[in-house]
Amino acid sequence: MNEEKETILLQGEDGTGIECEFGDRFVLDDENYVILIPYRDGLRDEDGILLMQTMKDDEDPDTEYLVALSDPEEINRVFSGYIQQKARAQHADGTCFEQSLKKAVQKD
Repeated sequence: MNEEKETILLQGEDGTGIECEFGDRFVLDDENYVILIPYRDGLRDEDGILLMQTMKDDEDPDTEYLVALSDPEEINRVFSGYIQQKARAQHADGTCFEQSLKKAVQKD
C-alpha cells in the first residue's frame, strides 16, 4: 500500500527550505504545537524531529504560522508533555504506545 504523507516546505529567513512530513498536532498548556519529521536528500531524517509552536496571525485568524522552539528547557517540557499525553491515550484505548512510537520512526 502506497500511503501518501502530508508534507510541508519550511522556508528559512535566508531562503533555504526543508521538506518535512507532518507527524502530529497537539495542545499543551493551552498552546498549540506540531511535530515535523525532516527529509534530507529525499529520505526521512531518522535522527531528528522538529517541534514547533503554531501561532495565529493577528490580522487573519484563519492563517497559522510556525515558530521553532529554541530553548532546550522548553523543548524538553513540551516533548515530555507530548509523550505523557500519548502514553495516557494509548493506555486508555488498550494499544501499546512504545510499539506505535517505534513504528512511527521506522523507515518507509
